[in-house]
Amino acid sequence: MTRTDAEIQVALEDLLDRFEPLVDLGQDARAVVRRMVEVTDTAAEPGHWREALAGELFEYLRLTAPQDDDEWTPTALSCLDAVCEFVRIAPCPELAWTLVVRATSTPGDEGADDLDWIIEHADQLDRETVTDAYLERARSRSETDLYAGIDDWITAAGMVTQPEDQIDCAVNLAVAYAELEQPLDEADWSWQAAVLVEINEPAPDLDLLREAYAAQFRGVEHLYRIDGPARQMRPLLGRMLSRPGWAPEELLPPHVHIVAAGICIQDNDAAAALVQLTLAEHRLGEVDVYFQAQWQLCQMECAVLRSDSVTAEYFARRAWPLIERAGDEEQRTRFRHIVAGLGTVTGPWDFPGDDLAAVRTLGTVMTRMRAGVGGPEDIEQLDHAIEAFDPLLQAHLVISAYALRARINSALGQTGAAAADLRTGRAMLAEIEADPPGGFSRGVSTLLDQSEAILEAARGHPEAAALRMEEMWRSELAAGAHSAAIGTALAATQLWLSMGSKPRRAAECALAALTIAQEFRYAKGDSKDRSAVASYVVTGNEYAVEAVAALGDCALMAELLEVIRAQAVPYVSDDPDVAVGPLASMLTDVLDGHDPATDDGRRTSAVLLSPPPLILMPWGSVAMAPWLQYDPSLARPVGRLILGDV
Repeated sequence: MTRTDAEIQVALEDLLDRFEPLVDLGQDARAVVRRMVEVTDTAAEPGHWREALAGELFEYLRLTAPQDDDEWTPTALSCLDAVCEFVRIAPCPELAWTLVVRATSTPGDEGADDLDWIIEHADQLDRETVTDAYLERARSRSETDLYAGIDDWITAAGMVTQPEDQIDCAVNLAVAYAELEQPLDEADWSWQAAVLVEINEPAPDLDLLREAYAAQFRGVEHLYRIDGPARQMRPLLGRMLSRPGWAPEELLPPHVHIVAAGICIQDNDAAAALVQLTLAEHRLGEVDVYFQAQWQLCQMECAVLRSDSVTAEYFARRAWPLIERAGDEEQRTRFRHIVAGLGTVTGPWDFPGDDLAAVRTLGTVMTRMRAGVGGPEDIEQLDHAIEAFDPLLQAHLVISAYALRARINSALGQTGAAAADLRTGRAMLAEIEADPPGGFSRGVSTLLDQSEAILEAARGHPEAAALRMEEMWRSELAAGAHSAAIGTALAATQLWLSMGSKPRRAAECALAALTIAQEFRYAKGDSKDRSAVASYVVTGNEYAVEAVAALGDCALMAELLEVIRAQAVPYVSDDPDVAVGPLASMLTDVLDGHDPATDDGRRTSAVLLSPPPLILMPWGSVAMAPWLQYDPSLARPVGRLILGDV
């Protein structure tokens, strides 16, 4: 039945007369409101009457509601309940904010239902009201249902626009994830909160900033424990490095930089790791022995990545006493596998080493191959080594063995067997790259690349193999893997020389290998390091002379000969900042394997060589200037040589 406007007017006025005394007495007036809505339903235009009714009810609420922080009176509560009832049954979206007011300002179970109603009708309501509903529901749920509270906090975080609300969301999410022991999510939200505080508050809460910093460190530690990928750790690390002033007093710079170095090592980035280790060294004595051992272990791994076994041995001898004192089994295991990976380090380490025999087999086979010797007996030895290695912990050594097998098979003309070896090695490498142990994948990848190029040559494609070798040595040099760069450049030279038609390409690779080897050899303070690349220098000299002779460039030959004969005179330094221990290395055997270092860990003397001189030729240019791989920023002597006409 439809009523006239006059009839509607009379009915509503009658209901309002009943509504007022109930509200004044603080009694429940919601039944009267429901009757009002029923009356408007009988009008020809219900919306018009409901709008008018909403205005009347809002005016009642405005007059009865408390001011500022005053308490709600029974009259005000009765009116608020009545208006909320009207909002939900009318419905009246423009007054939906009253539901938030009741949920946040008054006791009772209606508050949760009100917030649910707002969220269910979000598409009909203004964004601010819906945002407030999510915020208030999140606050109430966080105490009873953390997961539901997190969902609401996340939704609210995406809706709020005021800095204080954004901070509130981020802080509460960080707290919730901390309670659920989810450190990565805690780290993300705590950092977001800290940055917002830094930007928006003139005097930010230092405790909040320190807690955010500590949360990043906990996140990194968690990823370490679960062998998480470095790509997840780097953002957390970057945050810490960007805000050193937020670090808690108990978290010293070496803690952060040592962890950072470990992350760089997992990414096979030795150069970046060494930067972090240098930063950590300044206050290394202030951290506990565990972190001091970690620093030494990272130095060992960097040396492995840079193909520098002598430096790795040096740090191994310094690391072992610290590892023994720390008593951490994970460090022991890590140390053991680095040493096993080197295969040449002997010392007083008291752990089982049955697999070291297999590692030394790899070294023996590689030495034979460099001497131009290799046959079926070597393949048999490699098969025994593969069986002895742990495929989970020593996958890098298994891959290396397959790479060596492929080289020998290529030399024997067994290209099918060589290809099978490389497929097996590549498949294993793909597995460890998908879940990397860190620190080895780059080195074994280089071995496989080199073996694949050798197979190309064995299949009758020497130019393709030489091009691959060229690309590799440039890549290895850029990565700081000098030894790998030298060996690969020499292999490329040999291939170009064998073809005879590309003397300039051969000269470029030979001169690169020679100058990298010279710089690498002179840059090292340890005499054993210099002798380790002596064979590279000799071979590089031979190939370079042959390649330049084939090129027919007399001026370049003159420059090459001057560079080859420019040998610096070694000197002994007692400066502890440059003493790196070659004399101690020479004396190791005499001293029963003990590392003759002072109590503070520094060596007392070193045999050093100055960098190779840049030679100024009579025609005004530096000898071999376009070919040198030297770092021009290094201070070095410049010789002026007067040569006859060539």
